[in-house]
Amino acid sequence: MRALAPLAALLVLAAAAPARAAGLYLPGVGGPGQARAGAYFTSPGDLSAIWYDPAALADLDGVRITYENSFVVAPVMFDRLDDPTVVDEGGGVFPPVHNSAGPFFIPMLGVTAATGRGVTLALAFYAPHAGSFRFPVDGPQRYGTVTSDTGQTFLEAAFGARLSRWVDVGLAAGVSTFHIDETFALHADLVASELRGTDATVTLRAWHWAAPSLGAAIRVHPVPGLTLALTARAPIEAHAHGRFTLVLGEALDGLVDVIGDRVTMTFQMPLIVNAAIGWVAPSGAFQLELAGVWENWSVLRHFEVDASGVVLDSPLSSGPVGEVSIDRGLHDAFSVRLGGEARIVRDRLVGRLGVAWDGPGTRPQRFTASSVDTHKLVAGAGLGLHLWRFDVSLSYMHVFMPTLVVTDSTYTQLNALNESAVTVVGNGTYRASYDVFSVAVTLRLGAP
Repeated sequence: MRALAPLAALLVLAAAAPARAAGLYLPGVGGPGQARAGAYFTSPGDLSAIWYDPAALADLDGVRITYENSFVVAPVMFDRLDDPTVVDEGGGVFPPVHNSAGPFFIPMLGVTAATGRGVTLALAFYAPHAGSFRFPVDGPQRYGTVTSDTGQTFLEAAFGARLSRWVDVGLAAGVSTFHIDETFALHADLVASELRGTDATVTLRAWHWAAPSLGAAIRVHPVPGLTLALTARAPIEAHAHGRFTLVLGEALDGLVDVIGDRVTMTFQMPLIVNAAIGWVAPSGAFQLELAGVWENWSVLRHFEVDASGVVLDSPLSSGPVGEVSIDRGLHDAFSVRLGGEARIVRDRLVGRLGVAWDGPGTRPQRFTASSVDTHKLVAGAGLGLHLWRFDVSLSYMHVFMPTLVVTDSTYTQLNALNESAVTVVGNGTYRASYDVFSVAVTLRLGAP
């Protein structure tokens, strides 16, 4: 079974899609937070406090119902480095490829309710920002990715409590759901080549419906106008169950028989720790926040896949795929965020701005077209309008990423018949960015 072991490795790579480096958690959840580039921990004045800082829910009065739509666009370009030693139909000359996926839709829906005793309760369905990717099925990037539609959602209940004039605490708990939908190309040849007739296209779809999630926070107000916040998100253990399909190229059709399609993937999402200091002017007309965020992406270094129920049969080898572990090479990431808001029209209109630096969670040597994660500069802007019992938020965030040329990639195709006969497929020029647009409406049923 040694000759067919790389197929199991491919399944693990597909399982790694929820954590294509730190890109899954772009700074900012919810429109006002993204307008401040994710610097929204000391005074999040809306439902998104359930993610940023549940202790801040104690600031919200009355009953508030929020609905939000966010749209993420990821214009990614990969221009693979030409290599005349590659055996393929184009002589080793590779055209640039672009992400053709449309906007990735991210909803948020929830309610907060103040009890009148210094405690506010919340219930929310939401998701961190992510992206969608579509590349040509026969493009030079196909051994890393063809399509990627992978995401994570949360359904959580939370409370924020004011213990005294100096201290607030909060807790959010619920379940997180993972959806993995990935397509890659696998090669199967006795010699190193990229001939499309000896490719096989693998599609993996898997779900984990209810992984426990937990967030906690404490805020301290040492002097009027100054707030210190410390928040954390616990790691999430996921066991995703799903199926894969294998479409063989014309040279392989009939030579390999796949029996069974069930796979199970085990992985862990990171611990996230945030620390922030915020200041509000005595008049309340202006506020500013500086925050630092640490994300423990190194826990995603190893992915486990159990494909014991899948049997591959060919003239060269036959047997179950079995259990495989693979190293994704991820490491911890850190970001620094600065943001604030100012009153433009009293009790009616506020403006929000923010900037952030966000560090990468993977090495360039492991890039694929859908996992570009360089140092990032984030800029956000937005407006908040209060009219009668409605709050309307319009926000935009752009993630700048430098163009990067990789010439020492260690990312290779996977060859199901000869795991040593592979070509390096990650060298080239990577150009990527993210654009996030959000519209949110909150109805206040308590005080206008």
